[in-house]
Amino acid sequence: MLLDHSYWSLYLWASLTLTISVAPLVHVLAQSAAEASRQVLAQRRIGHRLIRAGLISRKQLDELLDLQATSEEAWQRLGDLAVQHGYVSTHQLTEVRR
Repeated sequence: MLLDHSYWSLYLWASLTLTISVAPLVHVLAQSAAEASRQVLAQRRIGHRLIRAGLISRKQLDELLDLQATSEEAWQRLGDLAVQHGYVSTHQLTEVRR
């Protein structure tokens, strides 16, 4: 019913107008979603939080990450490995997680 006429240019311009109108909204939403995910990831990276707190060095973090990746045991959380190897205490780890 809608295509019974020869107004193809009308559909073209309507599509173009809709695209131009919606594109900025999509861009803003995508940027805010990306920023939110960056903040969540920054909060989850316990290794970087331990470094910022001055509890471990970058070299120690690299050692823990290598150990975590190459261990034949079941996968362990990085904070637990840091406690196991004596880099931080359980109390310090709890404080950094807050």
